[in-house]
Amino acid sequence: MNTLNKNRRIIISDTTLRDGEQAPGVAFTREEKIELARALSDAGVDELEVGTPAMGHGERSVIRDLAALGLDAPLSSWCRGTEKDLRLAIRCNTGRIHLSFPVSRRLIMATGKEMEQVFDEVHGLVARARREFDFCSVGAMDASRADIETLRAFVINARDAGAHRVRLADTVGILTPHSVNRLITELKHTVPSMELEFHGHNDLGMATANSVVAVESGADVISVTVGGIGERAGNAALEEVTMALSCGTHLETGIHLTKLAGLNTLIERVTGFQSRPNKPITGSAVFTHESGIHAHATLKDPTAFQPFLPGTVGRGEQVIVAGKHSGTSALAHILAGEGIQMDRKSLAASIPTIRKYAEMKKRSLTPHEVMKICHVS
Repeated sequence: MNTLNKNRRIIISDTTLRDGEQAPGVAFTREEKIELARALSDAGVDELEVGTPAMGHGERSVIRDLAALGLDAPLSSWCRGTEKDLRLAIRCNTGRIHLSFPVSRRLIMATGKEMEQVFDEVHGLVARARREFDFCSVGAMDASRADIETLRAFVINARDAGAHRVRLADTVGILTPHSVNRLITELKHTVPSMELEFHGHNDLGMATANSVVAVESGADVISVTVGGIGERAGNAALEEVTMALSCGTHLETGIHLTKLAGLNTLIERVTGFQSRPNKPITGSAVFTHESGIHAHATLKDPTAFQPFLPGTVGRGEQVIVAGKHSGTSALAHILAGEGIQMDRKSLAASIPTIRKYAEMKKRSLTPHEVMKICHVS
């Protein structure tokens, strides 16, 4: 891994309002997009990709409304690498534009183009975009299935055209951490001055890991969505990536970590999607302890079996529950919460019944059920 990038400030580019909305069944209203954009900006997200102008008049109208909010986070419009999309984006008043071009042989053939034609289009469109926008990002679509020589040539071409950044998109989510490291290291060596962004999809469950490795390997920007929403298996999750960087690296972001739980609650409300209970960071059960060993240690040291406290990400207190794997410490804690004290011998005698009842119910027990089993009236 690249070891020369400690203590760097990583840029978080959120695409919940663009790529996130491409999740099947998700369609944000104007009001919801405004609410999300404000919440993301308030949470310290560095930049927001807010929509695709080519989707139609209604989409362009909402993008203009978002641009008029004057948020701290700069806004970007996503475009295919075409003159038509560029013209439509100019009408939306975002200070930034992203132009996406196919770079894998598979996608280039699907569009009926040659790579040389793509390079020519990059030069012409970036030159035009630079006259109309403050910032121009160029996307390497399907970079994960392109050969490295083509990617080198594409990044050099984008730099020479005047692009401020190149986005490397793992469009179908097939990269692994080692392949991401090789890719970023190679391209940073080729064009060290070019800002690189990694855009990971989660088809193999590695979007978070790949994103973290990308910036550890020298990438400057990570593309994310709240809750990891997005087409197919989704994108790299904002909350997972930022907490992984916070807990496991020396790399820094500008995200206000205590806002993460609120962002997740908001995205669940506007999408109707509920996180699975064990979803990292935001799942309802990730700060809940049942195991006797875990509960006993956690009651002495809240971080004994947790990487961080719930309040770090805006969550409530940790929870100790009674279940099949519980011990006397958990029972004593639960009963104490009800104002009841019992000796350890009596609690131990109740353990077999607690475990049998939890196995039968296939869930944790309520305090009332614990009291009943322990013969507390």
